[in-house]
Amino acid sequence: MRTTDTHLLDIKRILNGRKRKGWIALLPNQSPAGFAEISMRDYANGCRAQPVPFLEGIWVIKPYRRQGVVFALVKTIKRDLSGNRDLQSFVHQHTSKTPYRIRPIKAGD
Repeated sequence: MRTTDTHLLDIKRILNGRKRKGWIALLPNQSPAGFAEISMRDYANGCRAQPVPFLEGIWVIKPYRRQGVVFALVKTIKRDLSGNRDLQSFVHQHTSKTPYRIRPIKAGD
């Protein structure tokens, strides 16, 4: 059975690696509203450049859904990955204004 400590070690290993990155949406009071994770895949259908940043997961706390958190996360990820032309995903996006601050997640957060 996995423990909290083993999960935390896995998260630290992932965040210290080069293949995965994460972002967190923070409310003005610094509490989380959501997060997103990408992996750098060697290949994705329809992409000419490699590696390909692929949006693996995105999650928003229920009270903050449909308020632009996903839009802000994706916009920030695309800005931070400016050297990559494609961001692949199976996630549907919608636009909205948002007061959230998005920052990359680093090991130790």
